[in-house]
Amino acid sequence: MNQPRVSICTSVLNQSEWLKESIASVVAQTFKEWELLILDDGSTEDIKGVVDSFNDQRIKYFRFDQNKGVPHGSNFLLKKAAGEFVCLLAADEVIWEDKT
Repeated sequence: MNQPRVSICTSVLNQSEWLKESIASVVAQTFKEWELLILDDGSTEDIKGVVDSFNDQRIKYFRFDQNKGVPHGSNFLLKKAAGEFVCLLAADEVIWEDKT
């Protein structure tokens, strides 16, 4: 993949069912030059399994063994973001397919 134009950053603690919908809304974007960075912030649910089920190289998974909170997770992801533009997206949010 070339350098993404948009980095979408999601920190999640459990909420695997909502995360599926959130990821699906990103994958459905009409604009395809994005990366989705997902931080599993110490979940007890199988967040990696949800991420892997999409089988999309634009989705990158990170994990903290213990919950550190949304601000810490968001800052971690913002440092990893490679896009020209950045969007924070909560795990329980979805975005319109023409967001960009």
